[in-house]
Amino acid sequence: MALDTNVLYAIIIGGSILGGIGRQMLPYIRKLAIAEQSDQPPVVYKHRYTFTTVFAVIVAGVVGMTLFPQLLATLPVNPPIVSVFITSFLMAWGSTDLFNNVSATGAGNPTAPATATTAAKTTSSTATATSTKPKETSTQPQQ
Repeated sequence: MALDTNVLYAIIIGGSILGGIGRQMLPYIRKLAIAEQSDQPPVVYKHRYTFTTVFAVIVAGVVGMTLFPQLLATLPVNPPIVSVFITSFLMAWGSTDLFNNVSATGAGNPTAPATATTAAKTTSSTATATSTKPKETSTQPQQ
């Protein structure tokens, strides 16, 4: 009995969507719970992570739809549907994590922590700016 391709695509898309949303919302829900327990104001969701989640879900869905039909066609027995779901779920989870880390530490991010490269550039540009200024001489006599 062969598995219908549309059913396979639905399983892949479902796993990708659940994996991307799960990875995106789990840290936010944890921060909300911590803020609620410590009587702090609720954490605001950063919508820039929505774009990375959508991108990761699309990437995981396309890769899964490209890979799994050819892979499962080579199996002589019924394909393991649960493993397709788990693999697409984990692919979206990992892709979302990867894209979130890249967007959080990217060069265009003003809130990104300073790395050794950016700290060295800042230090060298400050040193250059101070060394090009002429020294001020004092007009008072030395004692």
